[in-house]
Amino acid sequence: MSDRENQVIDQLVRVIQEIQLNRMTGSLVVKRGEGAASERGKIVFVKGQVVRASAGYRREREALNWLSTWGKSQYTFVQGHGQEEKLEGVVQNARAEEVPHKSQPLFYGLRLLEQKRVSRMHRHVYLLVDGVRSVGELQRLFRLDVDAVLTLLYDLQDMGIVTLPTPFPVSTNLHSNPPL
Repeated sequence: MSDRENQVIDQLVRVIQEIQLNRMTGSLVVKRGEGAASERGKIVFVKGQVVRASAGYRREREALNWLSTWGKSQYTFVQGHGQEEKLEGVVQNARAEEVPHKSQPLFYGLRLLEQKRVSRMHRHVYLLVDGVRSVGELQRLFRLDVDAVLTLLYDLQDMGIVTLPTPFPVSTNLHSNPPL
């Protein structure tokens, strides 16, 4: 897939899968609907891996899942052309600066972790999430890479006991087009 502008497809998930299968790097900007009912989204890929996703108020996994359900959509894909290392470094630095926090009381989270029979590492990470320590600090404490710490945190987030902030800004200017 070379750079494609304003293409129309019946199922957006087909384009997402093609980018992933071909391990491409670049940005997929999508739109569906017209006028006030239109929706926009963006997915950034590095070597076929989704590193960022946004659609309206949705971010990350929620946005990717939402965009994957879209039917007829208009899209533009712009390849990164040799920007893999730069993009990976920027994403890693941004993720390392994120500060997770507990979204449920400690006793509730510990009880849920016990019920789910998760790993000891999950429990340790959960206990150290305090709304002050960044992902990078957790990485150094556990001597893991950023992706390993994020995987643990995403598991805890999926259980509803930890929240990770959005790693990219959300526009609050209602009079201009949202940044994609």
